[in-house]
Amino acid sequence: MSLIRGSILVVCAALSWNILSLMFKPKLPPIVEGHFHPKFRRVAEIFRNNIENGKEVGAAFALYYKGELLIDLWGGYADEDSAQPWDNNTLTMAFSITKSIAAITAAKMVERGWLDYSKPVSAYWPEFKVNNKDNITVEMLLSHQAGLLHPAPNFNSLRDVLLNTEELQKEVAEATPEWPAGTQHGYHMLSFALVVDTLLQKADIKHRNIGQIFKEEIADEFGIDFFIGLPYAENYRVAKSTFLTTPHSLLAVLLSLDINYIKFYGSAIFNPTSHTASAFKGPKEIDDRGRQNNPVIRAVPFSSSNGISSAKALAKIFGILASGGTYQGKQLLSKESIEKLKANMVEGLDATLLVNMSYGRGFIRLKNSQGDTVYGHSGYGGQVAFADTTNQFGLSYVTNYPSFYFLNDDPRFKDLEKATYLCFEDYIASQKT
Repeated sequence: MSLIRGSILVVCAALSWNILSLMFKPKLPPIVEGHFHPKFRRVAEIFRNNIENGKEVGAAFALYYKGELLIDLWGGYADEDSAQPWDNNTLTMAFSITKSIAAITAAKMVERGWLDYSKPVSAYWPEFKVNNKDNITVEMLLSHQAGLLHPAPNFNSLRDVLLNTEELQKEVAEATPEWPAGTQHGYHMLSFALVVDTLLQKADIKHRNIGQIFKEEIADEFGIDFFIGLPYAENYRVAKSTFLTTPHSLLAVLLSLDINYIKFYGSAIFNPTSHTASAFKGPKEIDDRGRQNNPVIRAVPFSSSNGISSAKALAKIFGILASGGTYQGKQLLSKESIEKLKANMVEGLDATLLVNMSYGRGFIRLKNSQGDTVYGHSGYGGQVAFADTTNQFGLSYVTNYPSFYFLNDDPRFKDLEKATYLCFEDYIASQKT
């Protein structure tokens, strides 16, 4: 009971401080810019309202359809403290959406013949074979079936990815899965990059890191403004992210009455032996997320969470996939490769997230506002990007004021998504007349 009372007191104190801070903080004028096809005016109105009524502090929203940017909206502030507006050039943290970019990179490598989904990971990384990992295939790894939720106990900082590479890889190679591979699935929240990034580097014919492979094989070729490991010269473009503290997150979750998030956060924080807590353990930049605004940390190529992007870049790459994989006469991925990416590999109760999930080979099979399946990834704080192959468009939403949502269910995005689908019907009808 003392722990509960203490937690309540901490939450109440944090809330009081937050309210007082907001009362005395000067208000900046709302700013909304961008462009949109006239048929999507209702989407623009909702986006503007979210900025003007304070639901949104800084965000962007985009839609690509068959190579055309139909919606490109941005608004609010990239940095409130310095009154820096969000603009057409602003980038922000994509968080777990980065996993889907790594999956697209892996699919490209499969096409190149450098990687095979069905082969064991140890075919590319021989040291990985020990401690009941010899049967873990590449596609098991990508679909969160490997059971390697916390394979590197000495992973203390994202900087270790660059400074202590060999030690980290040795720990991961020697780790023992938390369940027999393939018997269940659980979201590899942070460890995804430790295993997948190493695998891709070892399979790559030039042994480049994940950021370099994506840049040279995909981003440069198709003009995708997305970075896995941000060059220092690009930092002036990045929005400063303002994160919820743990007490604020807990309070918001409790007030939401959302049983899924209550179970998740309760397991992560109050049950240290759970799979959820194991997957949640990470470097100090996760405990103190404000450190992720550090340019040194942004520079780390780490596909679990360290992607930096604009909304239109995400909408573009998913829009290319949604419309068949070809853009301006160049092929990003074949239709066969896209089918493999989005195909259902495993579904059901996720041992980490404690909700039903469906995974492809690195993609999450999401439900849109109409209840149909789309393919992409959601991310910490409400970020989301996906390909709707039925309607042939890519949709994305990013914000620098993350919420506690991460399952494609942030109300800020869902309002925009719902309006987008309704407007898209009118847009298609207008194209037929």
